[in-house]
Formats: sequence, structure tokens, C-alpha cells
Amino acid sequence: MHPTLILTLLAASAQACMQMGVRVNGDGAILGSIVDNGRTTCTIGTNTNSPGPDNQYWFNCVGGFAAWLSRDLGLLAYANGGNNYRFGTSNSNGYVTASGFC
Repeated sequence: MHPTLILTLLAASAQACMQMGVRVNGDGAILGSIVDNGRTTCTIGTNTNSPGPDNQYWFNCVGGFAAWLSRDLGLLAYANGGNNYRFGTSNSNGYVTASGFC
């Protein structure tokens, strides 16, 4: 096998993919999760009337991960293994999404 092809295959398999999907119901309930490289790393179950003390909606995440949505649901902050990222979100009919590294 050609060395360039091997490196290309290794690089493709090493790429991670983070996807967030959140549903905001008519009663203000916020429910959803973040999947990072096929693994659910964070979940959220809160209400638009109950932002955290810093005025953000925090996810419950497994060790090494952290995430929050801005009050206007327009920004996702995500931390993975000490690396911090910010992603703009899309909002369509109460379904808020974001993705990165895909």
C-alpha cells in the first residue's frame, strides 16, 4: 500500500465529529444531547426559565467534557479534554443544532 494512502486513511479515521441536537418545546423545556465521535458526552434537561447563575444553560457531561448554550440559544461552548471551542447554532422550528470537526 502506498504511504500517502496510509497517511490519508489514518488522518480520516482520527478526525472527530461533534454534533449537538436540542429540542425547545412550547412549554420552554430544553432537552437534548451532544455526541462526540459516536459517544454521548453531554445531555441537557432544563427550562428556558431556569438558566444557570451565569445566564447560560449548562449540559451535564461525562468527565473531561463541559458544555453550555447561551441564553439566546445562538452559541454552544464545548470543552473536550482541555480544549475549548465555540460553535454558532442553527435554530429551526424549536430544534437547535450545532456541529464541528465533521
